[in-house]
Amino acid sequence: MVNRPLASSPDHAGTRLDDELTGLRAELRAKDLELRDLREQLRAIHNSDAWAVLRTLGQLRTALAPPGTRRDGMVKGALRSLRRLKKLTAGMAQEPRSIRRALRAAVGLGPKVEPATRRNYAVICLPMIEWHFRFQRPQQLMRRFAQAGHLVLYAANRFHRGARARVRPIETNVLEVFLPGDPAANVYQHDLAPVDRDRMVAAVARLADERGLSEAVVVAQHPYWTTLAEALRDRFGWPIVYDCMDDHSGFLHNGPGTIESEGRLVSTADLVVTSSARLRDGLAGRARRTGLIRNACEYEHFSSVLSAPPAASHAPTIGYYGAIAEWFDGALVAELAAIRPAWRFELIGSTLAGDVRLLEAQANVRLLGECPYADLPRRLAGWSAYIIPFRRVPLTEATNPVKVYEMLATGKPVAAVALPELVPIGEAGLIRLAATAEEFAEAIERELREDGDEARRRRREFAARNTWAARQADLAAAIDPLRWRSTGRVDPAGPSATGDHSAISRTASGATSEG
Repeated sequence: MVNRPLASSPDHAGTRLDDELTGLRAELRAKDLELRDLREQLRAIHNSDAWAVLRTLGQLRTALAPPGTRRDGMVKGALRSLRRLKKLTAGMAQEPRSIRRALRAAVGLGPKVEPATRRNYAVICLPMIEWHFRFQRPQQLMRRFAQAGHLVLYAANRFHRGARARVRPIETNVLEVFLPGDPAANVYQHDLAPVDRDRMVAAVARLADERGLSEAVVVAQHPYWTTLAEALRDRFGWPIVYDCMDDHSGFLHNGPGTIESEGRLVSTADLVVTSSARLRDGLAGRARRTGLIRNACEYEHFSSVLSAPPAASHAPTIGYYGAIAEWFDGALVAELAAIRPAWRFELIGSTLAGDVRLLEAQANVRLLGECPYADLPRRLAGWSAYIIPFRRVPLTEATNPVKVYEMLATGKPVAAVALPELVPIGEAGLIRLAATAEEFAEAIERELREDGDEARRRRREFAARNTWAARQADLAAAIDPLRWRSTGRVDPAGPSATGDHSAISRTASGATSEG
């Protein structure tokens, strides 16, 4: 399940005050994302080799020309001349921003973008969430495509009134693309207007021409993008992959056309991959070709967490991270905290879409708010065990929780509700399944009693087999036959356009190989 920003529809809003509050929260989140982005850029600059060189040069300049001296005045005069020259050349350049980005990349101050090759087709990602939102499946898969040498064009969910696509490098081989469209559009609630779709296609065409993109694959991750994906395929022959990671009918405040658009995307896509078996089975009869690519973890990121079992004399700290939204069972956690008052419970995640009144009433529960993905390992180090206390609703019944792989990568015990995707992992003895607060308490106590080096080794080995790099390799293998068909060549996988691709089928068994 991909946590997406909270959205509110006028059709469902209770009062005008609720609408205004929702708008203010959205603006606050947008400003927070911009601030986080600027901090990441500043950190990258400070950590770059070029910054170290500039710092050394600055120290040398101060030593050779101390402030207030004649030498200092000569240096300042030379710098003023250089600045005037810079303004002159900037005015003569047709695209000074692109030149500045290229220069920054050349000296190590920004992400490098390598040209796409015939073998390494470009990936046009029409995503569920912004790149700088919580780092989840959309960004993880696209980052692995970029690391494999593919140029990734990752569309933003915000639009502008211009005619051209605005491009910003954010990682090596990853470009964030701001498309023209209605700035007031909300991808979770609105339909893509035909006039905006046409503007987007024209902008992508110009961008493809500028970047020399002859081959690409369109990966759509939300129904909003359906007509744009179709238009890009009609114009360029680029195949469409629908990466279905959630049961969209389970989200509150969908737009009136969201479910209908998803049905169209399922039937029109050249390949539909899903994150869970339930999603795959529900869409198989309507899709041309289906496959199962479960979620995974960035193993190296989470295996760095300290994993020594806690001392038996210490009260355990039980943790959860992720959105505390309508699918989070706050009542269950509050009851669990009440029957184990000596335990500490720490919950990381936004509470904007959740009811936390029962949790706030418990003295041993701490609501810690959001935590950047980069800081998670440090925050998890002090926890004794994890819980996944989701409510049993259609949305969660169809989800394959990313966090279970990440939690297991740390080696620590996990207690979770028996969602269909978690049952095989529980049967393999890697997590403990529970339903009630009493069962959760007993499951955690048993896991902590039986915890040890061997149990932690098995958890980590499982996580190490379920990585985003492996998932990307499986998705790339499933895409290859689509590329052959789009160029009019013979599909080496055979003439059939239905059924699971073999590489994806192997992935489907990965989560149960311990059982």
